[in-house]
Amino acid sequence: MSRFVDFLSQYGPSAATDALVDEHAPVLVEEFGVSRPIEIAPPRLQDIRDALLGADPRTVILTGTAGDGKTFHLRKFFVDLVENSAAATAAWGEAADRDGIIEWDLPSGRRLRIIRDVSALPAEMKLTQVRAAAAAIRSAQPETVFLMAANDGQLLDSFAAAASDGTETAALCLEIYREMIEMMRSGREHPRPTFAFSMFNLSRTLGEESLDALLDAVLDHPDWENGCASCPRAVDTTNPCPIRCNRSLLVGANGSTAFRARIKTLVRLAAANDQHIPIRYLLMLIVNVLLGFSQKPSRPLLNCAVILKAKTPLYKYTNPYDNACGANIRDPEKRRKNPFFALVSSLGIGAETDNEIDALLLARDESNPVRISLFENDRIYGDRIFNGPLDHYAKRGSDRNNGHEADELRAALQAQRRRLFFKLGDQGSPSSGLSPWRLTVFRHAGEYEQLCAALKAGQASGDALRQIVLGINRTLTGLMASDGEKLWVTGVVGRADGNGGRLAMGEPLGVVPSSWARVQLQYDANRSCPALAVLEKGTSRELPRLIITPLLFEYLKRVSSGSLPSSFSRQCHQEIRHFAVRLASALYDEEDQETTVIRMVDLDNSGRLHEHILEIGK
Repeated sequence: MSRFVDFLSQYGPSAATDALVDEHAPVLVEEFGVSRPIEIAPPRLQDIRDALLGADPRTVILTGTAGDGKTFHLRKFFVDLVENSAAATAAWGEAADRDGIIEWDLPSGRRLRIIRDVSALPAEMKLTQVRAAAAAIRSAQPETVFLMAANDGQLLDSFAAAASDGTETAALCLEIYREMIEMMRSGREHPRPTFAFSMFNLSRTLGEESLDALLDAVLDHPDWENGCASCPRAVDTTNPCPIRCNRSLLVGANGSTAFRARIKTLVRLAAANDQHIPIRYLLMLIVNVLLGFSQKPSRPLLNCAVILKAKTPLYKYTNPYDNACGANIRDPEKRRKNPFFALVSSLGIGAETDNEIDALLLARDESNPVRISLFENDRIYGDRIFNGPLDHYAKRGSDRNNGHEADELRAALQAQRRRLFFKLGDQGSPSSGLSPWRLTVFRHAGEYEQLCAALKAGQASGDALRQIVLGINRTLTGLMASDGEKLWVTGVVGRADGNGGRLAMGEPLGVVPSSWARVQLQYDANRSCPALAVLEKGTSRELPRLIITPLLFEYLKRVSSGSLPSSFSRQCHQEIRHFAVRLASALYDEEDQETTVIRMVDLDNSGRLHEHILEIGK
């Protein structure tokens, strides 16, 4: 039996919380006798080195969500600084047992103080250390610089407490506190020149390179082969080991990397929707895909002993596509604790239906080339686990006194929808044109991904822009307009939710360069999202922009296709109206005009918006 599989399970959803903490990784490696831990190169390590190892070091603060790897970055930097692994490990362990603070000399001759977790310090010690860090941040030549980690809210709370304690440094802590808030709001990592520190938010660091590296660290670990070399199931082609089968699907069996690519897409969309998934939970996800087991609610992970003792194949309970959705974890509260599983649940993967895809699954037409393309390279989790429920229902499903077969088929159909979501390409298979996003509530997520890629590559996005403008026009006016060539910045007359006439706050904005001001889609690198920008002719001033998140894009696409704005999403509806108010305030200024212009907006006979102008002298 593979000790590596047992080691891997420590990072799964049933593991004790302590097993997921960075300092326990070396302990687990020694306990299970594996050749190396599961880790990736810390993505911000070089930035920390640049800030601290030069002739003029500056304080570094690491922030982010729990599980983002803050302690991992600190430990890796310290080990490199000491240049003696044994000494560094001993000093690090002593600090952990004491108060989490460790000091060491930097190459510049200055002293470095590492605080592993600001929030873990006792209250009085926390205030003392925050005051000392504040003094170092504002000193031109500090004797001691800091490398400290804390979650976003806890970091701000610590400086806010130090800013209100009545000491001499309170005003200084307040200045730094306000600067940190502004940095977090704007996404800046470096403050104004009067402050000597850098703040790296690890929640904004996880990119595709890091996620790929984490997948590779698990899937390509050398102990896979060491642990399975003598197992008879490792060479069984008829009933292959479920764990190795799941691994091959995630690696890319038969040249298909859609499963892995879809996970990366979901992480990317979550980040664009401000739903950050810490690296700790991504590791938990990968392990669950490989080892997830749904037969026993009390044991959500598979091990080698269960596989070897099983008298019949376990594939019904080891489905990696169900595992990717957390379906093996029966407790809904435990599933919600993992932000990836919560995301998948909110998308409705498995529960969302599509008539064409369901008909394709249920017809079981072996001559259909589309069905062949979706099943031939994944027989175990395709026909092998789906044919049984389908046959049972066909034989006994019409019995009204026994709904077991119907329930069994319903569950099997949901499992196949999950499989197709993770297996279909964004454009569907070459012969089908089926999109995986038809199996979710985000029906236009594939188009959103294409728009992001086009904007990043500097390509035109005229059609998408017109659809977005049309959706905004319908949202602001409440009218079923057909105009996507001009953006009408309007407000309602009378009460905020009234259905009366619409009042334009100024001239409309075109989507073509010839207008006095026009709208354009740009790629916002800080948010990794498209943004609707307004460009005023002859000026370079910054005007309010509308960040197009996946949720807002879905809303605008549906509204432009006929959905009612306020009933579909109140949140998006209010977000667009708030954008219109900010834009009108910045763009339209009538204080210096001799007359007041009232622009009433209505639909013409062709469904386009047009205005009735009324001028009132002052």
